Amino acid sequence: MSRRRLTGVAVVITIAVIAAGAAVAQTVLAQGSASPKPMNRVRSATDAIPNLPARLQTAAARVGLELNTTRLLATDVYLADKTDGELCMVGTAHGGMTMGCAPKDSFFGANALQYGISEDGKPDAPTALTIFGVTQPSVKSVRLVFPSGGVDQGVTAGGGFSISATSDQLAQGRPTRLIAEDANGSTIQTFALPQG
Repeated sequence: MSRRRLTGVAVVITIAVIAAGAAVAQTVLAQGSASPKPMNRVRSATDAIPNLPARLQTAAARVGLELNTTRLLATDVYLADKTDGELCMVGTAHGGMTMGCAPKDSFFGANALQYGISEDGKPDAPTALTIFGVTQPSVKSVRLVFPSGGVDQGVTAGGGFSISATSDQLAQGRPTRLIAEDANGSTIQTFALPQG
């Protein structure tokens, strides 16, 4: 069973159903500022999505995702062009593919980052959950807040991040907030996360 949620103004497309349980995916992409810098660099072999099953390649082509333009930002996080001229953030965690797209010249909008959620299982009790995204240059780290505490992660040189919840964290509850932080650890922007 596949379930899609839309948060924000961009269209979210879940391209694959994840093995057992319900696959839930959501991506927040607003409109406003320029596109991320990794799309301006020369593409290399490491930018290709590895071992992408034929069914996902076909599904991606159907929605206009140009797989020959992907740029790797972090583990399981890519940017890619779409045939209609939009830029898409693509997450490949949990054996699926989740994407959200926005106009290239207004990819971030007023946001410090754009994020997606990929999860397996029931919305109120996921068995796997990954928060992934791409950030503006001012964001140097992100903090994912669970009821049991926070997880801090630095942003890659390409501006990407991917945080997978542990089973212990999920046993305490879903993450509640995602916080973008600057080089001093000060909060730039806080995002309240959906709770089911």
